[in-house]
Amino acid sequence: MLQLAMTKLGLSDPSKIIKIGDSVSDILEGKNAGAISVGVTEGSSLIDLSETQFTQLPIQDQDMRRMQAAAILKEAGADAVINNIADLIPMIESLNDHQQATPLLLTPGPLTTTATVKASMQADHGTWDDDYKELTQWVRHELVAIANARQKDYTAVLMQGS
Repeated sequence: MLQLAMTKLGLSDPSKIIKIGDSVSDILEGKNAGAISVGVTEGSSLIDLSETQFTQLPIQDQDMRRMQAAAILKEAGADAVINNIADLIPMIESLNDHQQATPLLLTPGPLTTTATVKASMQADHGTWDDDYKELTQWVRHELVAIANARQKDYTAVLMQGS
């Protein structure tokens, strides 16, 4: 369906298309078409509750259901997962920022690192950067979600080293 829609709209570059959906099938359709696939958790068929039922849940139960749905969508290959459509514009802005940014290797390997990698290391990026802190918090949150643990009872601590 996505490829048909692209054809009818005269769009040829699927990497510029965002497919948004709330099911594994939606994510797979986007991935198979070569589009950016974004999963939505709230209202999702994976949560399987009406808006009224969902909002009546305690916050920690809402969070757990969102995290479980997000984990399923990510496992299916979602490039990003948002809670609701209100999160879409900030997510698109974030994608645009990342596409314009130069990829960086924050902790390169041994002294035999190539000249190209060493050149990219000339920019000073580290744990004090807001985007780095945001990514770290997201990873910590996702690790607890993957473990199917409650955020209020558990946390994940990231440690680096060999």
